[in-house]
This record gives sequence, C-alpha cells and structure tokens, in this order.
Amino acid sequence: MQVPVIADADIGYGNRNNGARTVREYGASGVAVIYLDDTVFSKLRGAMGRIELTSAEDHATKIQAMTAARSSAEFLDNLVALMPG
Repeated sequence: MQVPVIADADIGYGNRNNGARTVREYGASGVAVIYLDDTVFSKLRGAMGRIELTSAEDHATKIQAMTAARSSAEFLDNLVALMPG
C-alpha cells in the first residue's frame, strides 16, 4: 500500500534556488504534497510573536521556481497574510 506524504518545506529553505532544490529532493524521495509558508522566518519565530511576511513578489518568484522544478509534487501554500488577527 502506498501512502501519500505531505512534507513541510517551511519557508523553502532560502531563496528561489534553494526552494527549487527542496522540491527536487522532496520529489525524488516520493513526497506527494509540499507545504510552504509565506513568512520570512520559520514557524518557531512566528510562535514567539514575531511574524514577518515575505513580499508578495518574492513569494511568487519562489513558487514559480519551485513549481518549475517539480516532477509530480503538488503545493499547499500556507498564506499567513490571509489569516485574521
């Protein structure tokens, strides 16, 4: 039995090139869905009350690079910018 794996890619581990590499490596390991945040820092920093969002342009550029690098993985984008509060 095969079970689809959802992997948390945090903020893509750096710039667009790092994001693309993350997608290639996650895809090679069989990941079905990649979860990506739109914050500048990881969730740990956000949990400490310091949430800073990536600019829409930078986030879009990273998503474009990551999408181009994928072989089969899909994306689930966590847009903190759309959360109330």
